[in-house]
Amino acid sequence: MVRLIQEYFMKSAQLFPNQVAVNFKEENITYTELHAYSNKLAHFLIHIGIQQNSRIAFCLHKSLHSIKSVLGILKADCCYVPLDPHSPPERLQQIVEDCSPAVVLCDTATLDHTLSILQRRNGDSPLPKLIVLSPQDFNTKRYQKEHQGELYTEEAVLQQPETPRPFENKGSDLAYIIYTSGSTGKPKGVMITHANVISFIEWVVPKFHIAREDILSNHAPMHFDLSTFDMYSTFKSGARLVLVPPELNSFPERLVQFMEQKEISVWMSVPSILTYIAKVDILNPTRIPQLRLIIPTGEVFPTPFLAQWMNLFPQKTFVNMFGPTETTVECTYYIIDKVPTDLSLNIPIGKACDHLEVFALKEDGTIAGVGELGELYVRGLSVSPGYWNNQQKTEEHFVKNPLFSNLNDKVYWSGDLVQLQEDGNYLFKGRKDHQIKYMGHRIELGEIEAALQSLPTVREAIVIFSKIHEAGKLVAYVALSKSMDHAQIQEELSTLLPKYMIPEIKIVEKLPRTTTGKIDRMKVNEDYEKTNFNNR
Repeated sequence: MVRLIQEYFMKSAQLFPNQVAVNFKEENITYTELHAYSNKLAHFLIHIGIQQNSRIAFCLHKSLHSIKSVLGILKADCCYVPLDPHSPPERLQQIVEDCSPAVVLCDTATLDHTLSILQRRNGDSPLPKLIVLSPQDFNTKRYQKEHQGELYTEEAVLQQPETPRPFENKGSDLAYIIYTSGSTGKPKGVMITHANVISFIEWVVPKFHIAREDILSNHAPMHFDLSTFDMYSTFKSGARLVLVPPELNSFPERLVQFMEQKEISVWMSVPSILTYIAKVDILNPTRIPQLRLIIPTGEVFPTPFLAQWMNLFPQKTFVNMFGPTETTVECTYYIIDKVPTDLSLNIPIGKACDHLEVFALKEDGTIAGVGELGELYVRGLSVSPGYWNNQQKTEEHFVKNPLFSNLNDKVYWSGDLVQLQEDGNYLFKGRKDHQIKYMGHRIELGEIEAALQSLPTVREAIVIFSKIHEAGKLVAYVALSKSMDHAQIQEELSTLLPKYMIPEIKIVEKLPRTTTGKIDRMKVNEDYEKTNFNNR
């Protein structure tokens, strides 16, 4: 058993030195080459005075440099903080000020954006050192003047020794901090330790037989915790990681060709990309022959599109996984062993992953039985220690185990609503903060969304509850696969839902998404309120 997650990579580098570790577009890097570069970066971080357990941020587009940075930071006994280069400077400024990184890594493509973030900092916060990882020449003096702090180039990194340095970190030290959206609008940093990741990887790799022969995709951006599965499953098994260029998401045919050309065998992503591929009708049973394991996660996979995939590829393994960032990628899983027949029902999120325990409590604090609704709690070794620099939020969600109050046992209270089925699997029923009281009825917005997505003409949908009207209003934003008017949609919904759950319909070309690929509920709600504010 390894103690630190970079040891997965180092062991594979010893066993398979010439194996391609990572591919991006036309670039390949072997385990030996990646090992040498990340050692140099680790030595350089120590050389410029970075202390153990410092936070090191990087603002990089998906590239070999992003993987090099992760490993170099870990090998320096530090904690990495991914910054999304597509996020506005205001948001990234909040993250940088919250975690106070000792260093920020970027390249020439993200240098101007990075500088704009650092220049927005409050006067009292320390200015991080800046390392520009790019072989291209640029005006160092100009940027040195703009940064007004220590700035280093990749040339200085490459002067360092390529031999590994000894590690001093423990499993309880932080491996990374990933920032997620907060209910107050301020991002909150989820702390994940080496032990958290190891607990997950030691379960998932043998569970799904991930081996050296596999080629895993990295579809998720680095600031999304699905990248944890992609990277460390690959490095533990000595497999190959293929970084999926984000621009392919808009071209389903090119994306499928990419899977075929790269011979992807393991795919994890949010379901929206699989839905997009299914709806354009480009699949047939002869396509993507090497793909053996498909893991949709992060949001609900509309059942009609899942059924379409499974009917075309009965020999492939489909696993519905579920888990918040706070539980290190996933906490439940469900191996879908037969094609769903009732397309109006969501697929279960399943049972606890073997390294965790989950349970659901009703409002009265008792265990939810079969058919009863409850809030999901998670305990185990991959549960995060809490939120960086936010004790209040940590105490709200990482609570003493309500079932064993006499023990010093912390569990994660997720706020997710689930329902236990007779076979022991859980169904996801929505978020507690998406449960509303309307016209005297308690309503799950997720139930309305599931009903909408079961309609054959609906491509994707999201439901919000607007409070700008005195009594409140249910509103559904719907993207269609073929033309249909509001009244027709409501009429079809009326066969699935009671009258009080039928929303106002707004037809849109597409729904806004976050940079992790999930539907951006907050943006939909803001747009609706802005559009309708003057009509109150």
